[in-house]
Amino acid sequence: MIPYGRHSVDWRDAWAVAWQVKTKSLTQGTRITEFEDSVARYVGAKHAVAVSSATAGLHLALMALELKPSAKVATSPISFVASSNAALATKVATSPISFVASSNAAL
Repeated sequence: MIPYGRHSVDWRDAWAVAWQVKTKSLTQGTRITEFEDSVARYVGAKHAVAVSSATAGLHLALMALELKPSAKVATSPISFVASSNAALATKVATSPISFVASSNAAL
């Protein structure tokens, strides 16, 4: 198997998850607010929003841009389908366009 990521999980992480499960607040509550506030401070932003997945994050980012339906969104063909689905979910016009990479192309 080819690993796609290396995880670092120790007893503190396991304890934090167990505590959250015990509080019956897996997706909402003070820990999420603390996390969002911490991220906002770290990046110097007024606000941060935690989402359940990268797909949800892409969708939210496109919504925040308030793109018009005539806007164009480009994604990589070497990507998960979520990249394109985020554009589709925000009602941005989509159409498949293919570009062929060439070693002779000027960068």
